[in-house]
Amino acid sequence: MTGLRFLACDRCGTVHAEPLLPSRCRHCRADGLVDITDRVQDDRYFTRPKRS
Repeated sequence: MTGLRFLACDRCGTVHAEPLLPSRCRHCRADGLVDITDRVQDDRYFTRPKRS
């Protein structure tokens, strides 16, 4: 089974979830996608900080 890689575009902020690494952003066509898979797989990515 192929896992998803999560990539963020530095230019427009679009986040992609792809099984293969695309060479450019599908939204704005910019180069420079950043792999954020490690951060997205972390539970802290989905929790909001508590406000006091």
